Amino acid sequence: MNVKGKMGEVSKTVKVYSNDPSRPVTILTVRAHVKDALHMKEYQSREIFNTPCSGCHIDRGRGKQGRELFSSDCMMCHGAHGGAAPVRTMKGEKRDHLVDTVRNGVSGSSMPGWCTGKGGPLSNKEIDSLVDFLSDGATR
Repeated sequence: MNVKGKMGEVSKTVKVYSNDPSRPVTILTVRAHVKDALHMKEYQSREIFNTPCSGCHIDRGRGKQGRELFSSDCMMCHGAHGGAAPVRTMKGEKRDHLVDTVRNGVSGSSMPGWCTGKGGPLSNKEIDSLVDFLSDGATR
């Protein structure tokens, strides 16, 4: 499979021919998630707040709140292929836990603290809007 110049989900199908009378052709499919050169090395979680990472991970959400902010800056990690906790899991968490997680991050993971006090870009108002979206009306 040649992945040069490709990024994201890539698949290749190969037909294998044999002399097996019951199964003369077998189709194999190889799937891979190809990372671009920028994402090949390990980064500290806080590095997403700096360039060049911030262009994709932060800047898209500037000035947005709630669902729009989540879709712009959080979905790439918390979406179907991101590897972080999906929305359906987070919606089951208690509000206080969500606030603490967004503000302070998760030690030993790729989730940094997003509040300005931890070096992140989000104000308390923006964090509350995210938690309002995630907690789906849960009590404070």
